[in-house]
Amino acid sequence: TIDSHITGEVFNQIDTNPITGSGAMRRVGEVIEDRPPEVSTNLSETRASLPIGGRLQHFADVWDSSTSDTWVKDTIRFGLKLEFLATPPSQFLVCPKSSDPAKRDLMDSAINHLLEIAAIRPVAPEYQGRGFYSLLFVIPKSSGGWRAILDLKRLNRFISYKRFKMNTLQSILWSIRRGDFLSSIDLTEAYLHIFHRAALSIQ
Repeated sequence: TIDSHITGEVFNQIDTNPITGSGAMRRVGEVIEDRPPEVSTNLSETRASLPIGGRLQHFADVWDSSTSDTWVKDTIRFGLKLEFLATPPSQFLVCPKSSDPAKRDLMDSAINHLLEIAAIRPVAPEYQGRGFYSLLFVIPKSSGGWRAILDLKRLNRFISYKRFKMNTLQSILWSIRRGDFLSSIDLTEAYLHIFHRAALSIQ
């Protein structure tokens, strides 16, 4: 997720007690578990207990029965895999720490939230300080509150660029038949619902 779309493997390093306050945070990144956590077999309990991070993976069988698109099914089940033009070099960037205590608290709150929804986790000790790291910061949302942003500009230089055609209002109108109905779905932190493994790290 981080309203970036990321939802994938991003590494983080945090203190052994990351919830104790702003002073406890050291390095943070984002990693989704390799597999969905065990959940209750009771459907209502399952829906309530599933974390946002990689959530759709739990419903891969439903997606398999509702679409024939191989890319969609594989992405839901196995996660989004970035296509690299070249292997990114090691890059260990340190996120600037604001001198304003209020802004530091905002960053800590954003990080703790990502931990709570299972969008990030501490990086394993043997991988700490290794890999490609990007900067994390927070910006105000138009609706109020703050949004965590992962700056992937540097990483994008190594990603294969692909064009795709978006549906337009006109193309949608042509596909509507008499008797059809439309609905709007607004997913909170939608990007984080997709499991994602890539060379993404923040500290």
